Parts: sequence; structure tokens; C-alpha cells
Amino acid sequence: MADRINDFTLKLVNHLHMESGLRNSFSISGFIAYVTLSLLHIGLRDPAKEQLSYFLNCNFSFVGDFETKTFSEYHCLNYYVLKEFLKIGSYQSAMFHSKKPHEIFKEMALQYYGVELHPINAKDKILQLQALNHWAETLPDVPLKRIFRESFEDEISFLIINQYFVKFQWKVQFNPKSTKNQLFRNINSKNARVNLMRVLDFFQYHDDPEMKASVIYLDLMEEDTYAAIILPYINNTVTDLLPKLTSKILESWVLKSELKRISLYLPRFGIMNKISLKPFMEHHNFKSLFNKTQADLTKIFDDGGYINDYIHASSIQVEEGGSYIPVNDVKEYIQRSGSQTMNMKVIRPFIFYVFKKSEGLILHFAVITDAIIF
Repeated sequence: MADRINDFTLKLVNHLHMESGLRNSFSISGFIAYVTLSLLHIGLRDPAKEQLSYFLNCNFSFVGDFETKTFSEYHCLNYYVLKEFLKIGSYQSAMFHSKKPHEIFKEMALQYYGVELHPINAKDKILQLQALNHWAETLPDVPLKRIFRESFEDEISFLIINQYFVKFQWKVQFNPKSTKNQLFRNINSKNARVNLMRVLDFFQYHDDPEMKASVIYLDLMEEDTYAAIILPYINNTVTDLLPKLTSKILESWVLKSELKRISLYLPRFGIMNKISLKPFMEHHNFKSLFNKTQADLTKIFDDGGYINDYIHASSIQVEEGGSYIPVNDVKEYIQRSGSQTMNMKVIRPFIFYVFKKSEGLILHFAVITDAIIF
């Protein structure tokens, strides 16, 4: 089951990387997107409903009857719900609508998916921005609050938004006194100054000569959660590596990893982005859902409607303490590498993802092509 979600995540990540012109860093939760699209699937009719089932690689047969409120479980998701993300961050999801939704869909979205439905003015652009940004500010401590600065050209019919940020603490924190200003060679082969953190400890590590990449796993304080850092070889790139990655390969790397004493050098990095998944969906032949005359959302609204956009607003900020976590007092000691210590310097574009180890479920994924000092 996690394989389906992970492969969807990788499909989304590859699209975003290509869409950015292979240059921009970005972060995304394919897991949140998958679960949200699973909810949307409930409100669709064929042929779009069947097409989305195929796209998500799952038969969304469910127990009970949607129309009579006896819905209990989608076999495809089983116990996967959005609250899984709370292990490594905070989130909120909403669907804004200008038409009256079916109460059954509204109740089910909130009860089973934690997604709120909010009414919004279809035409008044000022009221729209006020409503959207007011909602965005209701997530406690969220770094990216003012998501919308420009209004929509068309009348708003149906707008889907996921807002989240990654927050975790390293089990073994980086020592702030070891952080040094050093060079990072970005995806355009230009050098940029970064704050390079250092930690010395025993980590699970695997090197794959065939894929031309190395991966290291860092324990997080939350039980059963880890961060993975994938560093392509110097004669390889994230652009070459990403299309080759599959859920099975990532799973095999975890199983093959061995405990090694490693001196890890990792740049501080932060990403805040607002990403529209509309181009991704349209690229995979879901243009009809965003078309006024072709969309069929009559299982969600009496009068039907269409999707204006599907937006992810996310952020991550990795430092010595974790992501959005201040560093605790780190014991002062001399970090000597020694002959049995391996150095791993992340000073070129890399991949960073957070996952639930027992199931191999990827909760958040980031591609870092450049680094920013902060």
C-alpha cells in the first residue's frame, strides 16, 4: 500500500523537477496529495472516477453506500489518513466552494479525511483573498501564512488547498559550533556559500554503484521516523537519478544499509513554496476536471461545478536542531574523525525525504538544487 503512495510521490516529484526547468529547489508531500485526491475520487463520476482510480493505482471499492452515509473505509487507503503527517509536522486542508455542497460529502470529508469545506464568494476578488488568507493564518506557527497575493481570473467554483510545514527534531543533533561557511556547487555548476553543518555518529548508510548514489539515514526523535539524504555521485545528477527511483529501490536501500561511523556535512536549507498541482493533473489527462463545461462534480454539488486549482503550500527549514526546532545544548567535545570514520559531504544537489520506516511510507520529499544561507 505504501508502494502506491510512494510511486505516486516520485511521479509528482519528477514532474515538478521537469516543470521547474530542472533548476529550482522544491518540497512537496505526495502523501498528502494522494490522500486528498482519494477524497476527490469519492465525488467524481465515471469516466473521471475510473481514470483517477487507475492513476492512483488502486481500486477504490468501499464498504457501505456513500449516498446513505454508511461509508466506512476505502480499501485503498486502509488506515492511512492525513493525521499520519502529524508525526513530522503540521497541516490543514480545505476545499473552498461557491456552490452548496452535499452534506454527506461535507461530513465525510471532515470525519474521515480532516478536510474542511468552506464557502467562498464566487466573484468578489477582495473577499476571496480575505477568506483564503484568513484561513491560511489559522494553522498555528505556520511559516507561510499569506498564500494568496493575486486573485483568480475566473469565478471561483471549487478550490482545493493543502497547507503544511515539516517540523521534527534530530535524535542526534548537529553541533552549532561545527557549522562552517563553505562552498556548495549548485545545479548550474556555480559555487554558492552555505552554512555547512556537521555531525559525527553511527548512521545507517548504503552506497549503490549501479544507481551512482549514496544514501544516509538519520533518526528523528519521533519514533519510527527517519530522514534520508540521497547524494548522487559527482559524475551523476539529481536530474539523472530521479527518473530511476522507485519505491522498490528506496525500500531495498533501507534493507541493504549498514551501520557506519560517519562524519556528515549537511548544508542548512529552507524551502517555502506554493505549488499548483493543476499542471500535473492536466499532464496526466485530467483536464476535464478543470473545465467549466466538461467537469462533473454533481456528487459533490447539486449544481455541479469544476476545479479552479489544486494548491500545495509547504515549507521546511533544516538546521542543527531539526526542522523548525531550535537546537538544544550540545555537549562540547572534539569531533575527531579517525581512520575508521567515513566523511560524507553534501556539497552538491541532493534529495531529502522523511519517511515512516516500519512501512516505508514517504511523508515528505524535497529536491535541493541550490542552498541558501540563513
